[in-house]
Amino acid sequence: MTTETNSSVLTSEELEWDAFVSRNPLGHHEQTSMYARMRLAYGFSCERVVIHSSGQIVGGAQVLFRRTPIGTFGVLQRGPLAREDDPDVLAAVVERLDEVAQEARAVSLRVQTFCLQANARAALEMDGFIEDESWVGRQTTTVARLGFSDEDLLARMAKQGRYKTRLAKRSGVVVSVGGADTLEEFFALHQMTAEHHGFPIFPRSYYNYIWSLFADGGRVQQFIAVHDGKPVAAILNAIVGDHMLYGWGGTDRSDAASKLAANYLLHYEAMKWARDHGCSLYDMLGISLQQQDGLTRFKTRVAPELKTWPAPIRKWYGPLPGLRANASTFAWSRPIARKVVKRIARQVGLAPKMPW
Repeated sequence: MTTETNSSVLTSEELEWDAFVSRNPLGHHEQTSMYARMRLAYGFSCERVVIHSSGQIVGGAQVLFRRTPIGTFGVLQRGPLAREDDPDVLAAVVERLDEVAQEARAVSLRVQTFCLQANARAALEMDGFIEDESWVGRQTTTVARLGFSDEDLLARMAKQGRYKTRLAKRSGVVVSVGGADTLEEFFALHQMTAEHHGFPIFPRSYYNYIWSLFADGGRVQQFIAVHDGKPVAAILNAIVGDHMLYGWGGTDRSDAASKLAANYLLHYEAMKWARDHGCSLYDMLGISLQQQDGLTRFKTRVAPELKTWPAPIRKWYGPLPGLRANASTFAWSRPIARKVVKRIARQVGLAPKMPW
C-alpha cells in the first residue's frame, strides 16, 4: 500500500524541519516530515520536538506514536538531532521528549540510533533510557571498510562477490552516477523488484522529495547500471556522517538481465564513489542471520564483514515502569509467548507490511 503525496502539502513548519534535517550530517529520511506523512496511512501519529535559538532550529526529534489495545507506544528513529551534535541541545531535546511521551500517555518510547549518534545516545541514557532488545532485537548488517585501493576493495569481497563483479564488467555492464533525470529509471527497476518479491514501496513522489531535499548537499546518491543502452539495475543510497548506507534498489528481473550480475558491479562502483567522497564505511543495511535468503547471501558476498548496530534503547512511562519493562523482556525471551504476541499483532493489524 502506498499513499501518493508531494511536498506541496507540507506546512511551513514541516518544511523548516526538513531543511534542518537535510543540513544535519546525521540527518536521515526517516526523520523527515514526509516520512511521517507516509506512516499516517499505517495508523501512526506524529509529534515533533523542536528547539530554536535566534530564530533557527538547533535541535529536535520526530516521534511516531501508535495506539494499540494495550496502550500507546512511541518510536523515534535516527534521532534526536542537534546542530553540531551539541550535547547540551540534545539534553534539552530529550527533556522535551519526556514531556511529549507523557502528554501522549505513552506506555514506552523506543529509540533506534545510528552507531554514529553517540552523543544522542548518551543524552538519552542520562535521562533513564536503557538498552531493550525485546520485540525488535539488534540489527546485524554487513559492511565494507573503504580505506583501500580499487583492487583491495574488490579483494575484500567474498569469492563469489569478486567473481560476479568481474563477470558483470566482462559482460559489458557500465555503472554511472545518476541524477534527477534518472529517478524514473531507478523507480521503474525498484518497482519491478518490489512486485517480484511482494514488498510495499514508497510512491514515486517520495523519492522525488528525498532527492530534492538531500541531493544538493551530497546526502543521497544514485547509481545506474546499464547494458547495451538499457538500465538493468539501480540503487539510491544515503550518506550519514561518513557512512554510505544502502537505501533502495531495483533490478531488471528478465532472465537475460539476471545473468549479468549487474548488482555486484553496481555496489562496487558505489563503494569506490563513497570512498572518493570522504566515506569510511559502506553499510548494506541489515541481514537475516536466521534466514539465509538470496538478499542476505548477496549482501555477505559484497560486504562480508558482519557488524551489529547499537541495540534500541527504551524508556517506560506510567505506573510501575520497571515492572512493565521486566514483563516485556520476560515475554520476549519466551519463544511461545513471542510467537503468540506476534500472531495477535498481525491479526489486529498492528504488524502491517510497510515501505522502509
